Amino acid sequence: MRAPTPKDIRELAEFSAGLCISFYMPTQSVGQEISDHADHLVLKNQMKEVAKEMPHKGFSEKSIRDFLAPLHRLTDDLHFWRTRSKGLAIFLAADHLQYFHLPLSVEPQTYVGYEFYTKPLLPVISGNGTYFMLSLNLQQVEFFQVDRDALDQVILADPLPQNIEEVVGSDFKPRFHGVYGGKTGGHSHSGHYGQGEWQEDEKHEIIQFFRAVHEAIAPTLRSADLPLLLSGMDHLVALYRQVEDYHRLMPEALLLNPKDKSLEDLHRESWQLMAPHFDEGRLALAERVRQFRDTERVATNIQDVIPAAIGGRVEALFLDRSTEIWGTYFRNNAKTVVHTGQQPGNTSLTNLAANRVFLQGGQVFLLEREEMPLDYAPVNALFRF
Repeated sequence: MRAPTPKDIRELAEFSAGLCISFYMPTQSVGQEISDHADHLVLKNQMKEVAKEMPHKGFSEKSIRDFLAPLHRLTDDLHFWRTRSKGLAIFLAADHLQYFHLPLSVEPQTYVGYEFYTKPLLPVISGNGTYFMLSLNLQQVEFFQVDRDALDQVILADPLPQNIEEVVGSDFKPRFHGVYGGKTGGHSHSGHYGQGEWQEDEKHEIIQFFRAVHEAIAPTLRSADLPLLLSGMDHLVALYRQVEDYHRLMPEALLLNPKDKSLEDLHRESWQLMAPHFDEGRLALAERVRQFRDTERVATNIQDVIPAAIGGRVEALFLDRSTEIWGTYFRNNAKTVVHTGQQPGNTSLTNLAANRVFLQGGQVFLLEREEMPLDYAPVNALFRF
């Protein structure tokens, strides 16, 4: 299992093929809960609740058993439960079963409707700050998917070249090249010694190696559309930039020797570098919401937000993560009716709004109420026009 990418969430948000059931649950990575199968029991209890609701959707006892059969098999799959993270999301429809690790904890929740409930996934690609990191070394290249909470190695369809000899041959021998340092008259100074012209002799082979690395990761970069951070010694990072044309390549890099760092150190130091990039966009959009609060550029009423979201007018949507708004949207007249709670046939309007904004290229943020730009309302929308 893996964490969902923007492409995954887009496909789930666009999915429509009859009844769709979404399961969310926290999972335990260590401790007595694993041996006691506590996570299995949470999912089985959620399935029982879903089974009670499905007759209201026109399902017979047999069709309920058939529909839920893939999940029953999953709960008995010991391999499935061995790999853990903080949360788990499962999406079930007729002839469709998909599941993801979540790098953040979620409340146990099920959603039965005619669309998947994807709103809790959005922090994985927004506030949680998901990005790729390529760790460069001539003897070991590693490709990671990273966020605020985790660093995981990306498994590619075509193996990633691990060292330069795999590409240019075993006769590659880097020339000795070092750095000296010291102090003179109280001032620090440094310089290079050895055969400094190594760059001219070896640059072609290193670029050839890095071009092979680029070709291996390019399909994953294009499909996921996440930022790419480079880590490595400054001269290797500079050479890699000559072959990488990915539009979300970060201008900054983590300049260090990855061999000298543990994975925990790489995770921590890369997040320190990337975190401001993820947060500065949200803060700037929140300030614009406050700036335009009394104009037609901002809405705090879900009835105004839904048609704007479907029409692609919403640039940014801020939602109170603890508030759910239920109702029905009538496409024929673009009218939204809000209900006092969940009822047969209605839908989560906040999920509908979040899905549409995301699919139309807008940004969605799930926040605590006190973090909302206008905290008197559970929905804040900034319109493009």
